[in-house]
Amino acid sequence: MYQGHGSSEEREIYQKYSLKFHIRLFLILQSIVCGMFIGVLSCNTKLMIETVKNSKSASELFLNPFFYLFWGLICTALFTNVYNLNVSMRMYSQLYVLPIYESCGIFGNLISGGVIMDEFTYYRREQLAKIFFGCLISILGILMKLSVLEAKSPEKAGDQFDKMQGVEDS
Repeated sequence: MYQGHGSSEEREIYQKYSLKFHIRLFLILQSIVCGMFIGVLSCNTKLMIETVKNSKSASELFLNPFFYLFWGLICTALFTNVYNLNVSMRMYSQLYVLPIYESCGIFGNLISGGVIMDEFTYYRREQLAKIFFGCLISILGILMKLSVLEAKSPEKAGDQFDKMQGVEDS
């Protein structure tokens, strides 16, 4: 909240840029959460396949509680991903959402695959560094482009906030 004793114009500028920051922050946080769900989905799918391959019979597979756990986690991850992607597509342009979403998805896949399934052993450190820096450059490029477009069209600053209100109302 603005604590200064400046003019109403200064307050208005602060509120406008504060709103832009929070809208952009929401896009990043939502994409990070979607990336985590993509990682969970990938790992659960891999673990589910391993569970099916290691089962000797169908009855043994259906008695295995991990089979049902993995199915539940896969369904949950799919539902939350589709829902979050739809919400962010309603609020932002596809040109902003999809590259950030995909970069965060790559992060989620790498981290969850490396931690849960020890896939870091298949990569050299240089390869991992290139992938992570490539994703970061993609996200930063989209955010810079978003900032430039917002600076060129200040009259549209509240459009995304109005869309957010519409999403919450529906």
